[in-house]
Amino acid sequence: MNDKQKFMITEEYIIENHCKELCPFYEKTLDCNSSRKCPYYGLLKKNNIDKTFWLVDKKRDLVNPEDNDITINSNNIIGIAIRRYRTSNNYICMSLHQSSDRYKWCTDNNLEIQTTLDDAIINLRTMSLLSPSLELFPAQQICPNESFLGSSVDYLEIQRNIKKIKTIIEKYNLKSNIDFSDTFGTSSTGYDEYVCGLRLGSNVVNCCYNRDFSFSILPMFLI
Repeated sequence: MNDKQKFMITEEYIIENHCKELCPFYEKTLDCNSSRKCPYYGLLKKNNIDKTFWLVDKKRDLVNPEDNDITINSNNIIGIAIRRYRTSNNYICMSLHQSSDRYKWCTDNNLEIQTTLDDAIINLRTMSLLSPSLELFPAQQICPNESFLGSSVDYLEIQRNIKKIKTIIEKYNLKSNIDFSDTFGTSSTGYDEYVCGLRLGSNVVNCCYNRDFSFSILPMFLI
């Protein structure tokens, strides 16, 4: 452009002159930028706010329970964010409802499968390749749409924060049927080819090396 100074439209310029001034959906966290209705969809960096232990509503939005401007409707809450997944923009969330029945992790004791301890999404893909309908994996198959068995790390995170999670459920009067006693165990996609049993009332996570052993299901989901 020769002697003319090149005008650069920066992220700060967009936020100050468009988002704050013109957009009715503007949010300080820039969560509004996650909607495809935003003309700058995906271009802006969200503020790095840790949303662990925020609530999840039926629209799969994270809700800060400490925000005084928000009234928590317990009938609208379906889960709690328990940890970040790979990036700060995604969270692994636990459901507030466990299965009333118990299910086997795998119906074929001789099936060769390698899963990971810390990534339920990869494990789900691995199971789906071996059994597209997931009929070989009853515990995973019973999970509602868009939910899955967590990894061993996911359930360990619940274990470590069980008192906090119970407090959140009680404080906001959330509807949950989770049995937090020693009798509760849940299936996991992690720990090699075996199922991981979480004892919510104890101090350890016990792994069961028998695929025929049945556990209750506490579904997880990613947002």
